[in-house]
Amino acid sequence: MTHSKVLLVGGSNSDIEILQSCVSDHRLLHTWNKDEAFALLQSTPDIKLVCIDLHLPEEDPFELLARIRSDERLTRLPVIVLVDPDQPEREIRSLYSGAFDTLHTPLTKLLVKERIRTYLGSSNLSEVSFAKADPIAKILFQQAPIGIAISFSSGPTNEDFSPQFAVNPMFERITGWTREELLRKGWRNRHLPDGEAVCETGWIHRVGAYGGGTTASGR
Repeated sequence: MTHSKVLLVGGSNSDIEILQSCVSDHRLLHTWNKDEAFALLQSTPDIKLVCIDLHLPEEDPFELLARIRSDERLTRLPVIVLVDPDQPEREIRSLYSGAFDTLHTPLTKLLVKERIRTYLGSSNLSEVSFAKADPIAKILFQQAPIGIAISFSSGPTNEDFSPQFAVNPMFERITGWTREELLRKGWRNRHLPDGEAVCETGWIHRVGAYGGGTTASGR
């Protein structure tokens, strides 16, 4: 697969240099713009791997990830997100949104080489990795040291554990709300113990205990 291409969207100068050095058998394409990235994916069928930096300036990287996964021609395209290790909720969200894998920034050459070998070393590996993405996300989600609830709707839902609705144990412990209660009543009119309302609709509701109080942030 010596002539395939790798697309990097965003990235610091050092991360770009490391990725470039690790794809010597492939051609690295780079852009800072999500629309340009999607256009490249539409016009360049030999792009075999996409790396998206979650710190895109003035861009929403999750929008690009959603567009990739909604295009039937790109459904199986491996996507790796570059994420700050101190942002587990964004890492989890990316996995639930269809990323195959994550790399913590700043990048290290050894790990990048391993990912390149993993996702470009076999023509059939993308399907295997895609199937593994959800269990990995569930493990991270359940063990996260902060409370996280994922919901795509503010109203009641009958969904089981899925990308559309999930609550981890720490969220239940901090807020006192059970997953079953949220399934039955939805997010509307829900308030944190200190009186601050949770965002009515969002991708992720994150709750953490700081200094004895409770705070929340949405998207």
